[in-house]
Amino acid sequence: MDVRYRGQGVVVELDGRAFHDSPRDRDRDALRDLAELSRSGVVTTRLTYGLVFDDACRTAVLIGDLLRRRGWTGRLQNCPNCRRPLALTG
Repeated sequence: MDVRYRGQGVVVELDGRAFHDSPRDRDRDALRDLAELSRSGVVTTRLTYGLVFDDACRTAVLIGDLLRRRGWTGRLQNCPNCRRPLALTG
């Protein structure tokens, strides 16, 4: 698990090929996510390296939207390069 937003019941995981390349690895992760969701209502979203490193600003906006839907009242800070929201604060 990479980041857990406890107050919103959201887990964000970075999935790379090193540990998530085989069908068995993906099944294991999917089962763990489903079990967590069924027990506690915690939702897990899995991000690829491309979403984080090639499309970081759009990804941050979408994660912010997800957190807001689940009660987050913080705000996004603007990226100094593209001026789009990037960092989560609050």
